[in-house]
Amino acid sequence: MRGWAWIAVILAGPAANFALALVLFAVVYMSAGGKVTTTVDDVLPGRPAAAIGLRRLADLVAAGQLAPHISVERPWTEIAQVAADLIARKYPGKAVLTLA
Repeated sequence: MRGWAWIAVILAGPAANFALALVLFAVVYMSAGGKVTTTVDDVLPGRPAAAIGLRRLADLVAAGQLAPHISVERPWTEIAQVAADLIARKYPGKAVLTLA
């Protein structure tokens, strides 16, 4: 074989892996559930969320009767520091990480 043929054979494997990964990612992306929301639509009976009353808590928050105490709001890039502060119990409430 000529030199360029060997190079083509060597590069064919990684190119096939990349193409397969791209196809699998597209399939998973297209088949994943709907829009991601911050609301609770359904709580399955007998599951941990039902056991702790998540539906009732979500309804109370939506009605404005319960307001979670948010102590700190930081960008997600500071997750390590926020996690360390939460473990050290420096915040009395919740920590919110923002993506923007």
